Amino acid sequence: MQFGRHMEDQIRISPKHSGLSPTELEELKSQAGSDPVLARMLARGIPLTRKVYLDMAWGNDLPEELGAEHEMQIPEFLRDRS
Repeated sequence: MQFGRHMEDQIRISPKHSGLSPTELEELKSQAGSDPVLARMLARGIPLTRKVYLDMAWGNDLPEELGAEHEMQIPEFLRDRS
């Protein structure tokens, strides 16, 4: 599911993420326009961690090992770099 460009303008960043730079916030807001999980995390002030993202995106359906195809679905700043 994608929000589209117009939805990106409606995403409100929670004050809890105010520690991010304006550039980082704008980049995340742009990414959230096509990522409903990231949009929900930003809007609700949920911590922007890999663990939280994976829990919200896959819940109990999270595979034990994530392959490259799974990593590509995760926002770049949360991808496993090892």
